[in-house]
Amino acid sequence: MQSSSFLKQEVEAYIAAPHVLGATHECGGCVSSVFPYNRAHAPSSTLYTHAEDMCQYLSMHLNGGTAGNGNEILQPGSYDEMWKPHAQTGYDPENAQIGLGWFLGEYKGSRILSHSGWDTGFLSNLFLLPDEKIAISVMSNCDYVNMGGVCFPILDLLLGSNI
Repeated sequence: MQSSSFLKQEVEAYIAAPHVLGATHECGGCVSSVFPYNRAHAPSSTLYTHAEDMCQYLSMHLNGGTAGNGNEILQPGSYDEMWKPHAQTGYDPENAQIGLGWFLGEYKGSRILSHSGWDTGFLSNLFLLPDEKIAISVMSNCDYVNMGGVCFPILDLLLGSNI
């Protein structure tokens, strides 16, 4: 990930504006007046990134911790712990358990790992189907869309399913 940062000033050239639903008579999306955020919550959010860097990140996970340049970022044994169920969530089958930083579950017979993000004006979802070597990242600069309505049809297409 060559261009990602937790510091806004390092990514000013390509940053997207966050959109929220307006509370005026227009009732449509509008640019949020709450941006940038308080850095107190930075450990859980505020990663500024883009599609190419996210693809490199997901590819590294599909390649067992090895980056495209051949550098080992994570030891393969790290995945045994990260992707091991540590607790039940009580959520839907796709998010039935939690590992270390990843939700774990099953989607249409495939093992699925995911992580989502939300902040004022932004939503994101990451999905890994490591056994099929499939990964997707969907990022939005609005926080009022149904991300499942976007992500799951993409997974269906990649899995060859029309259901």
